[in-house]
Amino acid sequence: MTGRTPHSASLLLVPAGFAIWAVAFSLLYAAQAVGCAFGWSPGIHRALLLLIWAVHVAAVAALLVYCVRLPRARSDDMRGFLRVTSIGCTIAALAATLLIGLMIPVISLCR
Repeated sequence: MTGRTPHSASLLLVPAGFAIWAVAFSLLYAAQAVGCAFGWSPGIHRALLLLIWAVHVAAVAALLVYCVRLPRARSDDMRGFLRVTSIGCTIAALAATLLIGLMIPVISLCR
C-alpha cells in the first residue's frame, strides 16, 4: 500500500481536458468534411455537428467537476499542485471546447 487516497490527483488529469478537446476538434472537422462530400441536408448536418460539440462540452465539464471534487491537499504537496494544475488546464480546455463550437449555428456548412 502506498498510503494514497483513492481519488488523488493524477498526472494524467492535467492533459485530459485537452485530449477531449482534440477528439472534439477532429470529429467536428471530419463530420464537416464527410457531410459536405456526401451532400447531407443542412439541418441534419448542423444537428450532427452540434451534437458532437455538446457531448464533448459535457465531457470536459464532467472532468472539471471531477477535478474540483478531488480532495484538497497541502499546497506544498505534489497532489495539491496536480489538483490545482488539472483544474486550471481543464478550465482552459473547456473554454477551447466552447470556442470551437460557437460558430456552428451561424456559419455556412459547405461551399
